[in-house]
Amino acid sequence: MRRPTIVAIGWLALGLSGCSADSPAPGPRRTNARPLMLLSRPDVEPLKPIHARPSEPPGRTRNPFTFGATQPTERRTGPLPPLPPPEGLPELPLPLPAAPAIRLIGLAAGRETPPVRMAILNVNDDLVLAHVGDTILGRYTLVRIGDDAVELRDSASNETLTVALP
Repeated sequence: MRRPTIVAIGWLALGLSGCSADSPAPGPRRTNARPLMLLSRPDVEPLKPIHARPSEPPGRTRNPFTFGATQPTERRTGPLPPLPPPEGLPELPLPLPAAPAIRLIGLAAGRETPPVRMAILNVNDDLVLAHVGDTILGRYTLVRIGDDAVELRDSASNETLTVALP
């Protein structure tokens, strides 16, 4: 039942389209269509640029090292005059090198009586065990070890630096 229905639908479709199963497919038809250029409106003008193009780029005539229209007239050649004496100027101290990164890691005490305290320091990523009076990096002297901090004296500037436990 199904097969005769499909054949009938196919026969009707071929009959309605004007094609037959024996005839070749139709080729392209010639039309009297006009090209797109002829369809454009003749009364419309093409767009014109707003600004006229310069004849020469502006960068070739401009000199960025001059200001205004006048050129410098004379150039000074020869030695410069001497500077005035620095009698009124204050004398500045030389800058000290940057302080190293010193961190207090911990505190320890020995078994002696009285117990000797020791500071455990991290100096520029090195572990340093120091007692009171020891010199660290040839610049700092350990002055005092407290319960949670140590005091260091800078030999270059004679300042006291306090480093506490984190």
